[in-house]
Amino acid sequence: RTLRSPDLPGVYAMSDGRRVTRITVMRDSPVVTERGIGLGAAEAEVRRAYPDLVETPHEYAEAPSKNLVWRPTASASGLRFEIGSDGRVSLIHAGLPPWLGYSEGCA
Repeated sequence: RTLRSPDLPGVYAMSDGRRVTRITVMRDSPVVTERGIGLGAAEAEVRRAYPDLVETPHEYAEAPSKNLVWRPTASASGLRFEIGSDGRVSLIHAGLPPWLGYSEGCA
């Protein structure tokens, strides 16, 4: 299920019924990561802030759109940045696998 708060427009959380499993930042949300990456950031900025990214193809959009996934060492949780055809961050996801990798906002 998904959860939203009027205090954080453009952000929603995904839950498995017991805990929050993923948070997604979308639309015009001003939320940024702890390293200052927000929506609209250039791919190069993301790569500088998170040098150990793993690149995967975007599920629905053709290249140059892509996903950039970052996981801290020894952690299951991570971040996934969806990069649009314009080379900029269009969505940011933070969470646990497998929810982090889900293309849609529901499981």
